[in-house]
Amino acid sequence: MNGLLKGLIAASVMVVSLGFLVGNASAQTGAIEGTVSDAVSSEAIEGAMVMVRASFDGGPGSHHGYHPVFTDQDGAYLIEDVEAGEYTLRCGAAGYLQTALPVVVVEGQTTVQDIALEPLTFGSVDGTVTDAATGLPIVGAGVMLRPVHEAGEGGARHWLGAVTGADGTYVIDNVLAGEYEATAMAFGYLRSEPVLVTVSDGVTSTVDLALDPVAFGSVEGTVTDAVTGEPIDGAYVSLSRNWMGDGSGDQSDWGWHHTVTDENGFYRFDAVETAAYRVTASANAYAQGEAEIEVLDGQTTVADLALSPLVYGGVEGTVTDAANGEPVERALVVILPNWMQGIGEHGGWWIARTDENGFYRFDEIPAGVYRMIVLARGFMRTGADVEVLEGQTTTADFVLDPHGQPDIRVR
Repeated sequence: MNGLLKGLIAASVMVVSLGFLVGNASAQTGAIEGTVSDAVSSEAIEGAMVMVRASFDGGPGSHHGYHPVFTDQDGAYLIEDVEAGEYTLRCGAAGYLQTALPVVVVEGQTTVQDIALEPLTFGSVDGTVTDAATGLPIVGAGVMLRPVHEAGEGGARHWLGAVTGADGTYVIDNVLAGEYEATAMAFGYLRSEPVLVTVSDGVTSTVDLALDPVAFGSVEGTVTDAVTGEPIDGAYVSLSRNWMGDGSGDQSDWGWHHTVTDENGFYRFDAVETAAYRVTASANAYAQGEAEIEVLDGQTTVADLALSPLVYGGVEGTVTDAANGEPVERALVVILPNWMQGIGEHGGWWIARTDENGFYRFDEIPAGVYRMIVLARGFMRTGADVEVLEGQTTTADFVLDPHGQPDIRVR
């Protein structure tokens, strides 16, 4: 009997304790309620979405938000069981601008927060796109409107666009009221500078845009052997905008051209937009050559390039175990161009594996500075920079440590 009595007493204590804990947890939350209405007509908005988000200050709920609720036919909403603290209340509905309001939830209380949403308003933009030199209309020009966002808006709007007709005119309807940048582009013309336009409710804003015709020149030259002076047949020549130069030219067109030399080492590019360019030439067994040029309106720029024949050397060495000095067999040894050292023009990777003596060797590597990487199962990966010299063999030994830092020996 005593045992039964003790059990009943213990159970009662547990129930009281659980009730206290549940009551305590429930008292730490509050609720938010209110109505959502049209800011102009004051009419209730049914189906508006309301969501509470933490203020992200490390306080309650700072890592998440609460599920959204939707207003009823009277525009009313209720969000229950919200942990006490400071929040941002967000609200949106079709045809209205989204809004955000600060709200404080107090333990055991219901915070009332009514929301008035501003209706979306629309206008339109029209105008004419013309040739800046002749004043004639441009058919098929593309006109774009890019919203100018205030800080923190986060890019909620989208680009809008239109194409000019036979008379060079365009119309963009149903443009959300606000500030935009208007630009135009067309084949054979430079893209226009952005023009700021303010779109107002029910108003058509006119923006006329004039495009400057693209000016053209040409580039030609010969590619020769720097040692013998002989022309190089089949050299690959490319012409690309030199954005690191003086910045001339329209950066909306990347202006890339390529060709190969003929049996006389000659190449030519026609109809090249006036701008700063970099011309490069490459051929088998030669180091790449390049030059910076300026293409001028109606003129031919000459860019001759002399390519230096590649000279070769070799690399060899051994890979050993730092723990016992034994050779590491079948270690993977990789040589790749050291892009940071400007040797990228040689391209290509070279790969070898060590033999039973831990030995490896590379022959006919173009002279230059390279990066070597060594990998082997059970060992730390390591690497080193090596310089390959003309007619010489560089020795690069690697000691792999399975536990500590690798010891790299290059000589």
